[in-house]
Formats: sequence, structure tokens, C-alpha cells
Amino acid sequence: MNTSVTEQPVSNAVGLDTDSSAVNHHKRIREQAEQSYLNNVQSQLTKYISRSVKRQRTYVISDIVGFKVCEVDRTNTSSTTLPCKVIESHDMGIIRTLSNFVLPSSLTVNTNATQRINSSPDENMKQLSNSSNGTIVLERQKTDVQNSCVIVLKSSGGRLGNKMFMYATAYGLTRTYHCSMYLERKAFDELRETFLVEPIKRISDEQFSNIKNKTQALSNGCHYPNLSKIITNSTILELSGYWQNYKYFVNYSTEIRDQFTLKKNILLEMDKYFTNNSKLKNATLVGVHVRRGDFLSKHNVDAGFTVSSAEYINKSMIYFTKNYQNVYFIIASDDKTWCTETFGKQQNNNVLITPNHFTPSEDLAVLTSCNHTIVTVGTFGWWTAFLTNGEVLCDKNYPRNGTWLSGLCPGQEYYPPWYKSL
Repeated sequence: MNTSVTEQPVSNAVGLDTDSSAVNHHKRIREQAEQSYLNNVQSQLTKYISRSVKRQRTYVISDIVGFKVCEVDRTNTSSTTLPCKVIESHDMGIIRTLSNFVLPSSLTVNTNATQRINSSPDENMKQLSNSSNGTIVLERQKTDVQNSCVIVLKSSGGRLGNKMFMYATAYGLTRTYHCSMYLERKAFDELRETFLVEPIKRISDEQFSNIKNKTQALSNGCHYPNLSKIITNSTILELSGYWQNYKYFVNYSTEIRDQFTLKKNILLEMDKYFTNNSKLKNATLVGVHVRRGDFLSKHNVDAGFTVSSAEYINKSMIYFTKNYQNVYFIIASDDKTWCTETFGKQQNNNVLITPNHFTPSEDLAVLTSCNHTIVTVGTFGWWTAFLTNGEVLCDKNYPRNGTWLSGLCPGQEYYPPWYKSL
């Protein structure tokens, strides 16, 4: 049925004067609100990229640097990064390689800098030549994959925290033993759903398929065995299991945190959350991840998995409330109903629970925006504490002693010494 509707001017329909002060007033309010939102977005994004910003863009001879490039021979590089070593400097205004490939750059040249960025083994670069001038000359050399160890990481089961441990360990081993990294495409795509990871010294599928040496798989829980006799120049080592020991990557903590920079769309959702909770603006924020769910099954309980008690969490909250001012707790969980019933009605009303529609990535964004962390059980909470890098309290009743899990993953290996219990 067709219906003819005659449009009327707004002023005639409701008697408004579009030039009235009331309309102008509301227009100003909308403009101010929009500007406030944009400022908040910029503030949060700035915070999350600060790890990169803190890496002072000044370099000296022998530094290893990674340039973001588009069209270049990408053999032995990630899709967007060209690894180079500073071998010479000149008093000029450009960054260039020995092949005269000019790289536009806003990098500050400072031959007195002491900051080192993305250090890599000298074996993969030509001998540096000495100079005393200003602009950096870079030289790139391909890795001889056939005569190099390779750390192999393929897609595996487990949730986000498990995948982060596997990638961080592969990254750490690659750096420690001067290896290349083969990251299966599926594993890379899984990480890229959340993070802006850029694997170092990543080799292509074609390069990996041409390697003649046999791949050996090595499984591990949370132990820290000496791998120096296992990883040699010709070792092709595939990681399997869990590899949940911080010692494999702790020497590269800044780089790992940079690898786990969250994607922009996730940060925008996080910013909306804080915009809608303006009381958190100048507060001391403590993130809490409560893992329950499958850890309550009989099979997992018998294996040694535990869930943190309300008593432990309350005790940890009291600690932060006594030691910091204006404290708010933000809880994310796979059992938000339990959290709401247990903590959502605190008398001082300083506990918030993330929305039910939040994804794990968005929960991670909010929790890592906090100043400090209460760790319960599970790898997700472990990583929120590591990325937040504030004061950490942990539940050292996990895993339960004398069980299969405590043998595979003893607490003294799983928790870093700066994760403390009350």
C-alpha cells in the first residue's frame, strides 16, 4: 500500500526556531561531547602504544632495527618488517641501505644513544664498519636457513592465554639461541585476531619446506630445562605442550609486551567502557580475572586444577584498599553470575564487572589498563598481570600439591618471583 506523506518544515511542525539559543545550546553540548569522546579515544590509544613510543628512536652502530616497509624482497622477514643492522653513519638527512634503497624516516639520528632496539645475533649480519658521522647506513643479509636452528610453532589447542605462552616462548628461544622462527599461518592468524604481533626472523612456508633437517618435537609443561645441548645450528625444534615458564622470555619482556599490543578495534571498545564509567578516571584500578568454568569439573579437580576462593579474592582486595587510595576493582570472568553474586554488592560500591557481551580480547584490554592485578588461576589472569606490569598478588594454592598438574606445572616455576601471595 502506497501512502503519500507531505513533509512539513520542522519549525512549522513543532514550533521551533532553528536559530534559537536553546538549539545552539544543545548543538554546543553535542560538539563538546563528541570532542570529549575523541580526546578519550586518543588518550587510551596513546597509553597502549606508549610501549613503542618509549623505545627512543635513536640508534648507534651495531644496533639491530626493524623498518616498516611495503614493497621489498621479504625473504626471511615478516610481512611488513625489514631487519637491518647499523654498520655506518653519515652527516646526511636520510636513512638508507648499502644498496641505495632509500627509506623515508622520521627517526632521530644520535650517535651518542645508548638505547638498544631489537638486538639480534651478529652471526646473521656482516661485520660492522666504523664511522663517526650522523645518518645511519643499513645492511641486510639473508639467513642461511639450512645452517640455522629453527623454532617451529604450529596452531595448538587451548585458549588465548595458552597461545600467548607458546608464542612468547618461541620468541624467547628464537632470540636466545639465534634461531629463525617458523610460525604456521593458522597460528599467526589466531594471534593476529587480537594482537599486532610481528614475529622476528620468521621464515616462509617455502623456506621451511626446503629444510632437509628432520624436525624434532619437544613437549614441556612449566619446567625450565637446559636446552643449550638440544638446540644447535641444525636443530629444527617444534614446541608442543604448554611451555608456561616465564624464564624463556623474561630477558625480552619489553619486546614481548610490545608484541602483544592490542588491535585498534579492541582498544576502541575498551575506551567506550571507561568513557561510560567516568568515576574510574582518577582512580587506582586493580584488575581481577576469575577463572572458574571447566576448572570445576571432576576431571580437572582430580588432575589438580583449583579455583580461587572468595576469601582469597576479598583478602587481596583489602590489601590494595589499605595500600592505595581511591581503589576500584574491575573483574572479568567466565562466570560473571558468580562474581556478581559474590562481589557485585560490596558496601563501598568499588567493584565493577565487565559486560557480558565482552570478548576475551576486550576483557584483556580493560584489565591491562589497570594499575595492578589480582591473579586467581589460569593463564589469562597470568598474562593480564604480566602485561599490566604493576603490583601483583597471586593464589599460590594453584595448582594443588601432590597432583598430576603440580608435577607438570609446579607453582614455583609457573609464577615469577614478583607475583607475590599474602
